[in-house]
Amino acid sequence: MKVNRWLTRVGIIFLLFGSMLIIGCSVSDEETIELGYETYMDLIQQEPNETNMEEEGVELYLPNHLVVSESSPFNMLIEDQQGDQLYLLFHYPAEPKTSSFHLERDRELEEDAIIFEVVETDDYLSFLVIKNDADVVDEVEENVQEIESDEELQQEEQLFVSVTIGGAKVSTLTTYEELVEDIELMTKMIHSYRLVDEESS
Repeated sequence: MKVNRWLTRVGIIFLLFGSMLIIGCSVSDEETIELGYETYMDLIQQEPNETNMEEEGVELYLPNHLVVSESSPFNMLIEDQQGDQLYLLFHYPAEPKTSSFHLERDRELEEDAIIFEVVETDDYLSFLVIKNDADVVDEVEENVQEIESDEELQQEEQLFVSVTIGGAKVSTLTTYEELVEDIELMTKMIHSYRLVDEESS
């Protein structure tokens, strides 16, 4: 009986210790948002990545696992090779990197946004939007029906995220688990954006 009680106590101690480790190692939603914000702020102030693809008169850096699945003069639908994540690049070639075109249109998102951060320099005007609601009504949903959450995404809390520089904006729907990684690649992508004609100017 004493042995059984001792084993029971040891088991309870290990369960409590294991629970403490899980709680201590987990990252809260607030911490994830902060990490995403810091990732954006760090990358947007660095030199942009070298471009590695050209489409519709635009040069862009894309990570190896991403491909352009559809394109038009003003839109690119970008997805990973497994088709699990979609990104929409929406751009106006006539708008320079210092343009406030998208910023003026997206100000309506600021009130309900978790993050609405604007960074302005002599070279560009950029902003990050994180919204705790996948039902954002803007050109992403109006112009590209393909950006929809799959069954697994629907079971998790969805976030709308966009990263913009001047007249170019990339948007996606994501989860807290994927937020930091998505912000990283979206910032690198949009920071590298340039028109092919800019090389000769």
